Amino acid sequence: MKQTDAEAGGRRSLLSWASRIASATAALLLLMGSGAKADHLETFDLSGDLNTFFGAPVAFTGTVNLDFTKDFADDTVKSIQITVQGHPVFSLDPSLVLSASTTGTIRVSDSADDMLTLLFNTSSPGAWTGFNTGEIFFGDVVFGGLTGSLLGAGGVLTRTSGAAIIDPPPPPAATVPELPTWTMMLVGLAGLGLAAKRRRALSSLGGRA
Repeated sequence: MKQTDAEAGGRRSLLSWASRIASATAALLLLMGSGAKADHLETFDLSGDLNTFFGAPVAFTGTVNLDFTKDFADDTVKSIQITVQGHPVFSLDPSLVLSASTTGTIRVSDSADDMLTLLFNTSSPGAWTGFNTGEIFFGDVVFGGLTGSLLGAGGVLTRTSGAAIIDPPPPPAATVPELPTWTMMLVGLAGLGLAAKRRRALSSLGGRA
């Protein structure tokens, strides 16, 4: 029995649609399985006073944003912004280093090339684990290449995410597909099933010819 042009065209059309559905389903499943790891960001507020030889202490306030996505013990500085009374915002070339002791050092400059340095206490040597609040116990500012009249600093660096102690974040939970996703998957499987059934039927008809 010879296959008609209409049957051949219908077969090609059905297989074409099945192929498109299967490709879309495969792409969707690939996107679901290769989701990028979400950033683990932490924000810290800092405030205190820079002591001077003359007059009242100079107040400072600011924020520190750190990214712990790569390795919890190894932070990446996203931004540091510190405002010292009467001077431009310190936000350029920020760095934050934890020493092998329980000390952290913040360094940041401003648009006038002034440099601010703050030292604070940490909970664990060289790591952020267990840190919620640290005392700022020293500070220094360099104005225009000359050391300013600062004796030190006092203040606090506080994590803003709540009272919970920082720990390595838990592994991401498996993503459960939502209803539209399940629908797309079922449509794709149904399309493949219909294509296979149609192919078997046409092969059987061709064998009888």
